[in-house]
Amino acid sequence: HEFSGYIESAGNGVTGLAHGDRVCAHIIRSCGVCEACIAGHANLCRNLKVMGTQIPGCFAEYVAVPASKVYKLRPDADLRMFALAEPLAVGSYATMESGMTLGKSAFVIGGGPIGICCGLSARMAGATDVVFSEVSPQRIEFLKSFGFRVMNPMEGDAQKTAMELSGGRGYDVVYETSGVPAGSELVARVGAVRSTGMMVAITNKPQPIDTWAMIRNEMRLKTIRVHQQPAYEAAVRMIESGVINEDLKKLITHEFSFEQLQEAFDFSVADTTHCKVMIDFHADEA
Repeated sequence: HEFSGYIESAGNGVTGLAHGDRVCAHIIRSCGVCEACIAGHANLCRNLKVMGTQIPGCFAEYVAVPASKVYKLRPDADLRMFALAEPLAVGSYATMESGMTLGKSAFVIGGGPIGICCGLSARMAGATDVVFSEVSPQRIEFLKSFGFRVMNPMEGDAQKTAMELSGGRGYDVVYETSGVPAGSELVARVGAVRSTGMMVAITNKPQPIDTWAMIRNEMRLKTIRVHQQPAYEAAVRMIESGVINEDLKKLITHEFSFEQLQEAFDFSVADTTHCKVMIDFHADEA
């Protein structure tokens, strides 16, 4: 579901798209008739289908996408960058929903690809300080390469360390991207007065939240599910502008050819140091 490519052919009645155009596409398919869709929240569709999950994804020679979901790119667009528009859209959507503005601070729990995209989006939206909580030594060093401040919650008192790094004030927006109970517990404990807690990680079981810490600061707790199309478009526009690309391209730590697809999957499962593994389908030869 994270992809870019070329148009092979456009359907009947489709205008503005032609063979050879470089494109990327939004991954959500909604029914358009349920209460969520009618209210303008297609990402919450009661019949939601996502490419690569409920419907065929992009590990195929061809994939069909509605024209309304397709974004035509410049002829010289770097397709590697636009394959990252989808994870960046998650960070963009979380940041849009958080109300991040100039001069605010952000605390990101979890330093994986989605956490990084949240940090980059927060910084683009005006965050003047972005601090990460991450336990992996390798990821800690990786996060520092983006200019983020990083703490290891396993070293000492996580809440105390986080608060000290904020000067005792706490953070305006706290992004939870780790999906682990300890991360959820920390959200409310490091928020500033009237801060926002953004639950980004998808979990398969209930997670603990410190409700008293939330009440004490009137913290607003918000969640997101995938992302809405305007957030995807915002990610595409950021990449098109080039303002985020030097940081974004660092996410691609390993690349494989299509002929190495099985090797790429095996590597992704076995290796613990990679960030994003990219598959090149030789699109530039189209």
